[in-house]
Amino acid sequence: MDGERRQIYSGDDSPTAMTVLVRDVKAEADKLGIPFLDMQPVFKEDYARNGKRFNLVEDTHLNQYGHSVIADAILRHINEAGLRKAAAGT
Repeated sequence: MDGERRQIYSGDDSPTAMTVLVRDVKAEADKLGIPFLDMQPVFKEDYARNGKRFNLVEDTHLNQYGHSVIADAILRHINEAGLRKAAAGT
């Protein structure tokens, strides 16, 4: 699930409507046994390391870099959670 990117850029860790929503959705996914990927820590770590923004300057749509960070995170999540084997039926 998407992260609160404006919060990451500003360095503010106070709760927002988005971070509360992510927390609540994650709790429900966990109860139902549904794999969940929270992008907030992924974005936060990447921004601290690289300082690159994930969205276009004029709005909040993802830029090419943001898409690549998400794609890498999804692939890592699939591999770490063993979801590739589960999807293949093995």
